Amino acid sequence: MKINNNNKIVLLIDGHYLMFRSWFGIPSPMINNKGIEVRAIYGFFNTTLRLLKNLNPSHLAFIFDPKGPTFRNELYTEYKANRPETPEELKKQLEIITTKLPSTNIKTIIVENYEADDVLGTISKTLADEKTKILIYSGDSDLHQLVDDNIHIITTSKNEIVEYDKSMINEVYDGLNPNQIVDFKSLTGDTSDNIPGIPGVGKKTATKLLNEYKTLDSLSKNLDLIKQEKLKNNLLNNFNNSIKAKELIQINLKAPIEIDLNDIELNDINDKNLISLLKEMDFNSLIQRVGKISILNSSDSNNYNKIEEDEASNDYNNLTFKEIDSISKLNNLIEILLQKKEFAIDTETSSLDVMNNELVGISFSYGESTGYYVPLNHVNGNNLPLKESLELLKPILESNEILKIAHNINFDLSVLNNTYKNHNITINIKNFNFDTLIAASILGYKNIGLKELVQDLFNVKLEPITSIIGKGKSQISIGEKSINEIAKYAVNDAYFTYKLKQKFQKNLSNNNLNKLFDELEMKLIPILIQMQTEGMPINLNLLNKLQNDFSDKISAIENNAKSLIQEEINLNSTQQLSKILFEKLNLPTENIKKTKSGYSTGAESITELINGLTYKFKESKSFNLSFEDNTKIQFLNHIQEYREISKLLSTYIMTLPKLLNLKTNRIHTKFNQAGTTTGRLSSSDPNLQNIPKRTNYGKLVRSSFAVQEENNEFISADYSQIELRVLAHFSGDTNLINAFTKGEDIHSFTAASVYECDLDKVNNEMRRIAKILNFGVLYGLSPYGISRQTNLSIEEGENFTKLYFQRFKKISDYIENTKEEVRDKGYVETLLGRKRYIEEIKSNNARVRAHGERMAVNMPIQGTAAEIIKIAMINLNNSNIYNNTEAKMLLQIHDELIFECNKNNSKYLTNILSKIMPNVVKLNVPLTINIQKGPNLGEMS
Repeated sequence: MKINNNNKIVLLIDGHYLMFRSWFGIPSPMINNKGIEVRAIYGFFNTTLRLLKNLNPSHLAFIFDPKGPTFRNELYTEYKANRPETPEELKKQLEIITTKLPSTNIKTIIVENYEADDVLGTISKTLADEKTKILIYSGDSDLHQLVDDNIHIITTSKNEIVEYDKSMINEVYDGLNPNQIVDFKSLTGDTSDNIPGIPGVGKKTATKLLNEYKTLDSLSKNLDLIKQEKLKNNLLNNFNNSIKAKELIQINLKAPIEIDLNDIELNDINDKNLISLLKEMDFNSLIQRVGKISILNSSDSNNYNKIEEDEASNDYNNLTFKEIDSISKLNNLIEILLQKKEFAIDTETSSLDVMNNELVGISFSYGESTGYYVPLNHVNGNNLPLKESLELLKPILESNEILKIAHNINFDLSVLNNTYKNHNITINIKNFNFDTLIAASILGYKNIGLKELVQDLFNVKLEPITSIIGKGKSQISIGEKSINEIAKYAVNDAYFTYKLKQKFQKNLSNNNLNKLFDELEMKLIPILIQMQTEGMPINLNLLNKLQNDFSDKISAIENNAKSLIQEEINLNSTQQLSKILFEKLNLPTENIKKTKSGYSTGAESITELINGLTYKFKESKSFNLSFEDNTKIQFLNHIQEYREISKLLSTYIMTLPKLLNLKTNRIHTKFNQAGTTTGRLSSSDPNLQNIPKRTNYGKLVRSSFAVQEENNEFISADYSQIELRVLAHFSGDTNLINAFTKGEDIHSFTAASVYECDLDKVNNEMRRIAKILNFGVLYGLSPYGISRQTNLSIEEGENFTKLYFQRFKKISDYIENTKEEVRDKGYVETLLGRKRYIEEIKSNNARVRAHGERMAVNMPIQGTAAEIIKIAMINLNNSNIYNNTEAKMLLQIHDELIFECNKNNSKYLTNILSKIMPNVVKLNVPLTINIQKGPNLGEMS
């Protein structure tokens, strides 16, 4: 690899930083053809090649930390003691890099007993001069102390290189210079390295002190001048912390290494061995980029502010788009597509409302340098005749031999189905079976929008639609823009959708996720579309009546509340409520959260206050509450009632009529397969999975979801305690398994086990507490959380938790084993192999770590439950149940399916549901369903 460069630019890369960043930056494993996990190695080379392309250095070296302790551990035994163990897979990849990289003649430096920072500092200060610029690639802010005219620190952020020179240091640290960074960190301490600073001295205070006193030494001589008494005392009593911290934070510039520029010259790289290493790792796409580095001849050392686009974007730069502006051209395109095994498709529409929008155009791409746009409904320009074009496109859409690819098939397929239906054309679109949106979600990507994925994976910034059609009130329809402008936008989307498919298909296979993707998620799409299209019927007359009734009830509650406290109050004002509750009524503030504006009056606080008064009543020997306490409870109950009714009124009663589709007289939601980490379906626009609970008022609103035909009824099939059954299966707890096998009430069984009594001795209160314990296990409730929900003391909550795990020992083992497995592997998985990566479990922050542990325990259980009901939906669809009964599946609410059916066919439908749903998977415990019927969702029995 020969690189011509007249300037001396030395690129020193913090090898450990780059490997760690690559490991945690790539969300899912990358398994090469030898079955080796290589994501950190891929990120290592991918970033290095970009840096070489953009920075055009003349010299290069990688510096790694040694395996063992360093001299700082001798100075301070707790140094970095808080850091989590490096994941085993990352350790293996570090070993591969440090042992194989030297064969390429790329300088790899490790100095025993010295950290990479010390080596980077020593090399930089040794080599830097007016003709030699040093660039250190690292995210370690300790290195900021090295910055001078010839030494800069660089890192990457959002595909741009960020360069820390003296002016940047001055800006970031609010006026401080690089030579003050050590003193700054000595005052604040460094939590990432477990170095304590001065208590109460944060970044702002440290900056202020150093801007005034310049150095730590000068500050130590002027402590008496500090006016803030608390700060002065903290400094006087803890200044030794800063002295010790400085010794640890100061980079040692005399690491035992001898090096000159000739040792790290890029001209000496062994191209053959580098390519061989990349082939061994199965990084074929990176090999193409190695050759491109060698043709760099730029001598402009400042031209490196943009990250180089990778090889996929090079095709994009040459991408041409063709407007299909005649029927003959459309026929030619169809002939081309009929010869392809697969293509990507993207629809452009007048709005995102699939039930009411119009198809404006369609783009196609099969991954080569040309994409096609078929304009159908633009305001201006040469549109093709819509109906004729739809007829011509039928063969490619109905072909089962051609795979159709899209990013969010649910939308594109819905649009196509509705467009054909609206034009009275029968169509059966087939093999629309690769959704890059869902693939990205399954693979664990956090940003799953098309534009974000293209930016993250191909380093290409696609134009957002808002830059074309505008935002807010000034936004126009996509059909109002020129065909040429939309053609380019649409073809880009189709092209990169195709490219994502190529990348994701391999990743799905490497991670053994093909079955989950192909047999579950892809097969579910047409079922969800059918449910969305069918819609949910509502009783508009009832909603209008409820609006009047609830408005009157709210007014009555407001008047009663004012009467109780003998003053005017706005029940929506948290400040007024806080003043009334904790000042006028003098309610206790123990266990009540404090906010900036006073004590919290949220739902949790109101419940806590009611529980406290109720507990006081139970503990007293009197059978009656005092007048004062009775007033308090009534007022608190008014608040709860007011809030419930107000929410029902605003969220449902006043909103649902506005969402009614005038064509179908139904409400149409959208089911989302991507976006939840557990794999659960979600519902939006509106969220029909969030229909009200079965409270007295909630039932009234639920009743507005009602069949419109007199001979029809709703049928609900709900998996009984499915998550606890999955827990029994995963944990193998024999007590839990036996209880489910015998068909016992699991909460009563738990109560009998914990209270050590016979089943027939379990009362409602005991069962209630047992139910909270059962679900508390699933959601990681602490003894404190248990106590809050059960109205027990924290000590009682802790005792109940201990008793629970004593009775169900294997559940306790399962929970601890799951946490340990996540710490080792980095992820948990469901029955069908859906993975969730949980880096939080290794956090130094106790709260974040506890959250990670809860996620680790809950995700496999909730995710498996989600998979079970998805399989049930697919199996029901594969049976002839809907053809035989004319029943329609309308809603999925987590563990429940809701159907609409003619009453004459209800018995047949319920029999089929009872046969199929309990047998979709084989667990160690039986699956059971509860079936209810009714004319509306408020009257199901």
